[in-house]
Amino acid sequence: MPDKVADDVRRPLIAIPARFSPQATALRYEAEVTARALAAAVFAAGGEPLSIHPYAPDLTIDVDAARERIWFADGVLLPGGGDVAARWSGQQPHPTQYGVDEEQDAFDLAVARVALADYLPLLAICRGNQIVNVALGGDLVQDITAIAFMILTSTRRRRWAKSSGGALPSRAPTINASPHLAAV
Repeated sequence: MPDKVADDVRRPLIAIPARFSPQATALRYEAEVTARALAAAVFAAGGEPLSIHPYAPDLTIDVDAARERIWFADGVLLPGGGDVAARWSGQQPHPTQYGVDEEQDAFDLAVARVALADYLPLLAICRGNQIVNVALGGDLVQDITAIAFMILTSTRRRRWAKSSGGALPSRAPTINASPHLAAV
């Protein structure tokens, strides 16, 4: 892991939109945070992680303002976080959505559109992938439980059928609806 790059080489500047947080250790107010593991990984890979204040006060996707804010960036990392508001993809909100922050959404969508339009290297993680999908005109699967159940049930049924000579299980599997389920 290159903790030090050559003296004549500048570390690439990687813009990471900060996440709003209601609290942080040792702070008495709301905070803006960047996951330490993400910043450390960018640094270890030779980059210089820079946390960017997610500013979109009118809750509008302002690509020009985002471009002015990240003009210096050699790349962008869109991290995970709460759910993306359904309105950005023209959908109605699902009752299970959590952690929605429309100012965060508007800024992240603008940053994603800048990175895509300007061919900036872009790494999107979890929620960041949803942001890129919506920025490109896609919609959202707001409740992974039903989709995961169909996938998992289908996969288990195929495996069971192969191993049991065709007999199907008599009960449905238990599904943990955490976002990590998408990795299955």
